[in-house]
Amino acid sequence: MATVYTEHNVFERYRQLTALAHRATYSWNDAVIFVSEAVRKSVLAHCHLHSDVKLRVITNGIECQEIMATNYDHADVRREFAIPMYHKLIVNVANFTPKKRHEDLLKAAKLIIDVEPQVSFLLVGDGPLLNPMQETARSLGIERNIIFAGSRPDAVRLIAAGDLFV
Repeated sequence: MATVYTEHNVFERYRQLTALAHRATYSWNDAVIFVSEAVRKSVLAHCHLHSDVKLRVITNGIECQEIMATNYDHADVRREFAIPMYHKLIVNVANFTPKKRHEDLLKAAKLIIDVEPQVSFLLVGDGPLLNPMQETARSLGIERNIIFAGSRPDAVRLIAAGDLFV
């Protein structure tokens, strides 16, 4: 049986204990898949891997052509979330965890809304920072333009309905 590990983070983001554990265990893997070249370089700069460990970069991303080719009813999504048809729709799908940086997204949303109030942000996901981010939206005064959709099995449909994906 082979052990394959997928690495999503640059090494510099790890806390000290996590970094120590990774350094100690990386070579236990038969293969490591990195989600970007930057992640691969970061890990290799901090960890010594045996030459027999297979390394591969498989870019983590969205298949835009697949999403654009869908036949979803975009107006249906807007009706479901009471988003005005004339609003631009910006969609984000990510767990509400610190590394996803939703607070930065909400601050950017505030800048956009201040200039173009006819925009809605549909945030799809769940996690420990969901409630704090809802409070952040309220404190920024943008709660009317921000929809927190929770975890959804139809995230591709929601992405397809958007004018922009973040």
